[in-house]
Amino acid sequence: DQMSRCGELAARALEAAEAVGATEARLEAKYTGALAMVYYGKVEEALALLPQVAEESEQVGLPWLTARADIALSDSQLMFGRYDEAVRTADRGLARAEQSGFSRTAGAFMRSNKAEALLRSGRWDAAMAAAAPGAEAPGVFAGTLPLLRAELYAGSGRLEQAREDLREAQRHLRTSVAAQFIMPL
Repeated sequence: DQMSRCGELAARALEAAEAVGATEARLEAKYTGALAMVYYGKVEEALALLPQVAEESEQVGLPWLTARADIALSDSQLMFGRYDEAVRTADRGLARAEQSGFSRTAGAFMRSNKAEALLRSGRWDAAMAAAAPGAEAPGVFAGTLPLLRAELYAGSGRLEQAREDLREAQRHLRTSVAAQFIMPL
């Protein structure tokens, strides 16, 4: 299994990074290991490790890793139906992304995770507000939010608006190969 192998390699990388005192490599290995854990069944362990990675990355000045850990945590919480936790994580991550200059990129993913958590928990108005158009960077960053808005509009019977946002999502996601983006299109 690929995720199990990923976890093994991350553990080896973590051990090597710790042996030589390589902080960034150690945190990257912990992050990668946590992602693998989510997919091979060590969910609670992963959900405990990702916030540690985010906090420590922020403390040592690795804002991109901080953002990635916040995204992965909110995405994992979303995947396991922990919608309120996903919203809180996304809010915390959005504030950090804004401070570090990643609001147009990583921030767009966190807004998308927040909006989806709100949608799945039945808070459609709040989900629509979270998915409102902003200043997202083009491509996959900008494509996630109109995809969610299209789902919200379709679910509420506003089909023309759903079509418009779906076209917008397709425009941004047309070159993506990620199943999570191309399957809904």
